[in-house]
Amino acid sequence: MEISKRSNDKQSNKHHRSDRFFAVEGKWYYRTREKIHLGPYEALEEAEDGLIAYLRYLHVAERRE
Repeated sequence: MEISKRSNDKQSNKHHRSDRFFAVEGKWYYRTREKIHLGPYEALEEAEDGLIAYLRYLHVAERRE
């Protein structure tokens, strides 16, 4: 699946993916572009999988509009 930028997103060659994931009291979360925190997950890898699932969901929802 290819994830594209929204038309109103600023163009940047820098990716701050590591800023998207964080841990609180041993549980992992990820942050969306809208600054929503989703989780908790037991492991970083699970949070990464959660983010991928979230992005796929958005991609499908966007195509239905």
